[in-house]
Amino acid sequence: MNISDIVKQINLEEEKNIIYELYRQLEAGNSTITVRELATLTYCSPSKIVRLAKKIGYYGYSDMCFSFRKQMEKSVKLQLRDSLSTVIISDESLQVIDKLIQKITETPNVRIYLQGLGYSHFVCNYFRDRLVEAGYYAANFNPLDVIGTAAEAILIVVSNSGETEDLFRIAKGALKNGYHVYAISSQPTSHLCKIVSNNIILTQENFMNKRQTANYFTGNAIVLSEKIAEMIRDRSQFGG
Repeated sequence: MNISDIVKQINLEEEKNIIYELYRQLEAGNSTITVRELATLTYCSPSKIVRLAKKIGYYGYSDMCFSFRKQMEKSVKLQLRDSLSTVIISDESLQVIDKLIQKITETPNVRIYLQGLGYSHFVCNYFRDRLVEAGYYAANFNPLDVIGTAAEAILIVVSNSGETEDLFRIAKGALKNGYHVYAISSQPTSHLCKIVSNNIILTQENFMNKRQTANYFTGNAIVLSEKIAEMIRDRSQFGG
């Protein structure tokens, strides 16, 4: 049952206030709010909140919080899909995005490396900064120059054309060493996208159907980076 349906079946304003306040706290990022803290905010007893949780079909307060967090996370995923609908070619790319987010948030001590040349280097810088702000290790240098555990490393290669030989070498070396490699490109048939199986394809959708320029690709890739970082922050707050 979603949150709006829960509120509809509650008659007492005091109980509605408890649901609204819990939702506001979770939306603000307070994903660990305790029943006592919520009771203080809503001027009622913890036992009343527990009774309300059971009344609307949950095992208790913790079960209710977990369900609310999952519903809110699902809503964020749908917003991500909608906001990227003009720059993502296919559902396959959206599935790769979900896979990347899951890999980053569920891998302990994950190390994220980004590689791109020219305009794509600016995308890597932006993406790196957003990941660092979210609390992750991210760097813009060749991961093959680093001694580390491949199982904990992700390489994201950004290339509009997908035909840059230096990036081929880095991607091949990372795959050989067991790294998790992802490519962001506008050309699904490029050499890079043939080397890397996890491809996120960006496209310019317009009536002229022109091949997109480097500047347009850069803008789309930055939008993508921001949305992925937003999803990572939300998933980290909600606990997966």
